[in-house]
Amino acid sequence: MMRILGKEAPVANNVLIKSLLGSSTALAVLVVASPAMAQQENSPASTAAPAAEEGLDEIIVTATKREVNLQKVSAAITSIGGEALVAQGVSDIRGVQNLVPSVRFQPQNAATEIYLRGVGSTIDLPNIESPTSLNFNGIYIPREVSAVPLFDMAGVEVLLGPQGTLYGRGALGGIVNARFARPTDTNEGTVSAEAGNYSLIHVTGVVNVAASENVSIRGAVDYNNADGFQKSGATSTDNFTGRLSLNIRPTETVSLYVWGLYSKRSGNSANVVAVGVNPLNGAYSPGQFLNSNPYDDRLSAAILALPSNPNLPPPQAPRALPTDGESYITGAELAVEIGDATLTYIPSYLRSKVNVDYFFGGYQTAKFDKTNQWTHELRFSGDAGRISYLAGAYAYRINSAGVFTIAGFPIAVVDQNRLKGFATFGDLTLKASDRLRMIIGGRYSHDSRVGAGNFSGFEGANFVFQVPYSYKKSFNHVDYKAAVEYDVADRIMVYGAIQSGNQPGTFNTYRNRPGVTNVVDSADLTAYTAGIKSRLLDGSLQINSEFFYYDYSNLFASAYN
Repeated sequence: MMRILGKEAPVANNVLIKSLLGSSTALAVLVVASPAMAQQENSPASTAAPAAEEGLDEIIVTATKREVNLQKVSAAITSIGGEALVAQGVSDIRGVQNLVPSVRFQPQNAATEIYLRGVGSTIDLPNIESPTSLNFNGIYIPREVSAVPLFDMAGVEVLLGPQGTLYGRGALGGIVNARFARPTDTNEGTVSAEAGNYSLIHVTGVVNVAASENVSIRGAVDYNNADGFQKSGATSTDNFTGRLSLNIRPTETVSLYVWGLYSKRSGNSANVVAVGVNPLNGAYSPGQFLNSNPYDDRLSAAILALPSNPNLPPPQAPRALPTDGESYITGAELAVEIGDATLTYIPSYLRSKVNVDYFFGGYQTAKFDKTNQWTHELRFSGDAGRISYLAGAYAYRINSAGVFTIAGFPIAVVDQNRLKGFATFGDLTLKASDRLRMIIGGRYSHDSRVGAGNFSGFEGANFVFQVPYSYKKSFNHVDYKAAVEYDVADRIMVYGAIQSGNQPGTFNTYRNRPGVTNVVDSADLTAYTAGIKSRLLDGSLQINSEFFYYDYSNLFASAYN
């Protein structure tokens, strides 16, 4: 049985973790015009405006749903430009973790477990959304689609800490926003290719066409093929992704950006290797692998002969097993300038399915997931005197399902996980003086979840097989943000903030019965932060630092028994 530990009787009550305490500091020392690959709070930006005077370039970020100078945002943000991603060999979101502090992007076959400042989720089942949000062009991307390749990118921004007021559910620990390169008014094309060990062949091609003065089209393809680096041949790749985008500007005040993506994932899945087991007798041995090479997923005859679980078939020698998946994503952004304000509408549709077979130690494992998702976001932002404002509405619907088996035994069966909802949100900045700014934001969210499936396993002392379960619950929640910013000097800002995040509750994959419920309560995180952003020595030295304190209740955790 697999269960989510939250508020569930009689296994566990609410979990409260306080004092997740830390700081995030960055120091960048550059000579003007010298290259830099990535830095906390400053890196080759997805959007970089020339500096008004000598020093580091000014970085413009959009993770706060406005175009803002990074040094004027009261939050810890890392921005990595498209050229830096290519130079560092980043081919998907997992490679970004090497360029960003305080994060962990853990591969889980087709999914990616994103941890920001320790907040994340380990088990990737349909009924467990990640508490950290991955977005493509501002559109929420489910965890099962997170392995889609990144290429021809404008950049990636990582915003740490709960972002409940702007992003709602799924942004408990922060957000990662990957932005694709948009069509330009230049006729151009590029082809890049690389080869490496394990028979690696990686080719990316981009074509940009200025069809007319107001219309431009951009197409990009990416192909990646490599042999597996595990000894059985597992972890091989044979992936193709294509993207087409259109930019239309019919008037000076109206622009429309439309894009579509298709990704086909093939090859052999990664096998899970055991660590912490003595290969001679099966005893617990911290840090020890079964083989001297950690990437050797094979099991010797002696290991296979060790005592095994009598309730499962005999273990087998691992071998390479296939992955098969497809993803379709389309999105758009319509922007209309109305005086000093901008009306923005962002719709999207996503459909994906992925079938992953692999070995969990000596047991053949299978995992199948499928997802259909619609999202709509409408927002209005602008400036009125000393006030900057943003107001918006959001609606979504996600239908997903999945099956997870080990040695043919159903560990988790989710026939239906339907999550839908709507939200209204707003953000207001008041310039109390030339140096002092006060920010207040809020979001009201309504989410509802319906779940169904069947359970096989022990109910107490009784073993049951394919017993149906169901779940239905709605959630109403208010998130908030309050912050103060003060310019100590022209290039030195200090700030303090408090903001919240929420993750709607979910269910365990078994039925309710007397004394046991499958209900898992919502998770909440309140963050208290204080920081400084500064540029010294004529703008060539940057020191940004943030202190944070997390109050996290009803932590979602997953475990096998």
